[in-house]
Amino acid sequence: MHMKKEERTMQGGLRKMEPVLGSDNKVSYTLHLDGKHAVDMNKLIGKTLRFTSDGSINCVHCGSETPKSYSQGHCFTCQTSLASCDQCRVQPEKCHYAAGTCREPSWGEENCMTKHFVYIAYSSGFKVGICRGKNLPSRWLDQGAVVATTIFEVSERLLSGLVETAFKEHVSDRTNWRKMLLEDESPSDAEFNAKVNSLVDASKDAIDQLQLHYGADAIVRTPVNIVRPEFPIKERPFAKVKNPHKFEKTPVLEGVLHGIKGQYLFVGDTTINVRANAGFNVNIDVI
Repeated sequence: MHMKKEERTMQGGLRKMEPVLGSDNKVSYTLHLDGKHAVDMNKLIGKTLRFTSDGSINCVHCGSETPKSYSQGHCFTCQTSLASCDQCRVQPEKCHYAAGTCREPSWGEENCMTKHFVYIAYSSGFKVGICRGKNLPSRWLDQGAVVATTIFEVSERLLSGLVETAFKEHVSDRTNWRKMLLEDESPSDAEFNAKVNSLVDASKDAIDQLQLHYGADAIVRTPVNIVRPEFPIKERPFAKVKNPHKFEKTPVLEGVLHGIKGQYLFVGDTTINVRANAGFNVNIDVI
């Protein structure tokens, strides 16, 4: 007589996974479901999961039901009123706090008029990026970076965007997510250091001009301190990456959880970007 497999069900609204970098450089992930569950995803690798969505979405900020997800899980009202959803969040060089037009000045004071870092990372290739100090190293983990270091510390978000813009003349600020998911190759420390130094040298004139305008203390070079995250991937059961699963198109996703990288789960022969599906109400069955 065969015993029926026990199923464990968790339910709630999807939220961005919380990655943590351990002292051994291994990355662990917690999936939060609307405050109801905190799921240790690393422990589920190798198990069969079934995600089922009823199609309903609740705004990740205000909680109201919304027929469509905007800006990774927001309702239309929040997307058009929150400073955290403004265009300057993805284009920091357009920060308009100083102009007095920030959607939420108190939020801008706390989140933009504070220390930021400019960094170089390797995810699908070399890239430049920016983030608040308190968001390191989680920012790198969200992007699936296998090597990263800060290169400049700046006094506010606008300056981080201006420094990043100078570097974008010589290196991309984007990640090819398909390549990132398929590969774990990374440059050696020597190769990474050489690339960082060449990018800093190439951007020197532009950075000098920014320091002249905003002050040398506002844009400070940081020492290279290489971080090498190790993501929990058991296997990749695909030679090519399909378009990620979206609950707005297909309500059920079932398969073995093979690994996690960035904000992506490797489920069966496909992937799902958890952050992109934030706000969707789901049942997760561990089969």
